[in-house]
Amino acid sequence: MELNGLGAIAEERIRIGLAKSGEVDAFISAISKMRPNFGNRLAARFKREYYGGYAEGLAGDELFEFICSVAMTNAGPVETDKLRAATLATVAYLFQLCELFEHEHPAA
Repeated sequence: MELNGLGAIAEERIRIGLAKSGEVDAFISAISKMRPNFGNRLAARFKREYYGGYAEGLAGDELFEFICSVAMTNAGPVETDKLRAATLATVAYLFQLCELFEHEHPAA
């Protein structure tokens, strides 16, 4: 959290999203059986948005909220509480896997 400049609100949102990380993992695994590499393509799409926001000068909480907003915009035509929760869970899941945001690299 500190490495990415994420504040208390983003930290809380990630914690809430991670409560559903098992469901996100199961969903991605199930879809990947029908669409090979779905998980990799999903992560790549989020990375593209992340680095696009980063290139525009976003960082920390602003970048986190940008990623959540992009996820919601692309999730479907009708915004619902369940859809907002699913997008947050997906962003948190990718954060946990170090697919989004910076992570500490092991010492060489």
